[in-house]
Amino acid sequence: TSSCPKEKMKNAIANRELCAKVIEKEKIIMARKYNPIPIEEMSEYLNVDPTSKTGLRCIKARQGIKVGDKAGNYDNSTGYYQLKFNGKHYRAHRVIYALYHNEDPGHMLVDHIDHIRTNNKIENLRLLNESDSNKNRRGYGKSKYKGVYYKKGRNKPWRATINGKHLGYFYTE
Repeated sequence: TSSCPKEKMKNAIANRELCAKVIEKEKIIMARKYNPIPIEEMSEYLNVDPTSKTGLRCIKARQGIKVGDKAGNYDNSTGYYQLKFNGKHYRAHRVIYALYHNEDPGHMLVDHIDHIRTNNKIENLRLLNESDSNKNRRGYGKSKYKGVYYKKGRNKPWRATINGKHLGYFYTE
């Protein structure tokens, strides 16, 4: 029974380390920079338009942009449409959500329901917190079970995790 206190100590240290990692992750999430969306000012220049490729259209001329032009461009590095307004960059789907609902999403995530980053139709956008967004993510070969993933090319292709902690690889889901 002398190993019992050592085992308890190991578990306590592991739990403390896991909690520290969770807290650190939360700090990173909260530290993400979101440019506040100037809804009133943007609505003078932009309109939500499902016929526009980006989902936004210019309704007032500004800095070389004509009335009726699509607002924003495709960003190859992220796969999203984005635009620049008053020297700041914004993702088009966040602006569309803000203009349509007259509410800045702030630190909440504007999610594409169909997972297609260029589909900025308002019925395809919803507001989620980080946790709900992670549950909705498409993993590499995600299973029907939370924390279980399929990794092609492995002898034991099913990987199991709990709270991000790796448990091992297995033959079956």
